[in-house]
Amino acid sequence: MFERNRGLYILCSFVPFLFTIFLLASGEKKREAIRMPKVNISYIIFSVLVSAILIIWIMPPIWFVLGTIYFLNFVAVLRHWCEHIGEHTEKENNTFWFPLGMGIGNHEAHNHHPHFSWLTLAIGLFYRKKDTNPIKAFYVIAFDKTIEHYKEVSK
Repeated sequence: MFERNRGLYILCSFVPFLFTIFLLASGEKKREAIRMPKVNISYIIFSVLVSAILIIWIMPPIWFVLGTIYFLNFVAVLRHWCEHIGEHTEKENNTFWFPLGMGIGNHEAHNHHPHFSWLTLAIGLFYRKKDTNPIKAFYVIAFDKTIEHYKEVSK
């Protein structure tokens, strides 16, 4: 969808769950099976119970809940674009700064030195040249047809 209809890609990305629903309905993104990590069901049950208790206790307005879901989706999409979209087809990801520290932004260094802590990578990010930022990422995805979504580079 990214290559065929950039406007639809942007719209589907910004509306929570719409991109997933579109991909499932269209049959796109078929990939070979991958081994998934084991999920401890007790953690899921616990988190759902805590969420339900808090919702019952606090009773937030529905518009607050929907707005929170939309805003968090918007921020997650923008961060994803910062990391994985650009003109360097030989790269897997960009080095970038993002508000609130979402994502270390120094993912390339993380790939080369996975034993470094997130704090070391965050400090190192101050001294590295950044490839992009949230404003530039949004601009290039909307208006620059030469950019590409990075693909995994085989090692």
